[in-house]
Amino acid sequence: MQIVRGTRPERPHFSHTIGFTDPVWAIVEGCWKEHHSLRPDVRTIVRRLTAAAEQWAPTPPLHDNFTAADESNTFSMITLFDSG
Repeated sequence: MQIVRGTRPERPHFSHTIGFTDPVWAIVEGCWKEHHSLRPDVRTIVRRLTAAAEQWAPTPPLHDNFTAADESNTFSMITLFDSG
């Protein structure tokens, strides 16, 4: 019910360590716009994700629960859109 009321999840405090940079978070928030005409189309999302992936440099994790496998999977998700 919270989503229907317009409540969205907060950005995790460690998000930058897994590629959730400011540009990526802006894409996510854009996709959450209530009215569909204000949401980015798929081409815009791919273009923005590609640009964000090119700028992203992984940073060391902030907590011990973050594993190399997590980092690899996250990076693969981000670069998925950069396949050409």
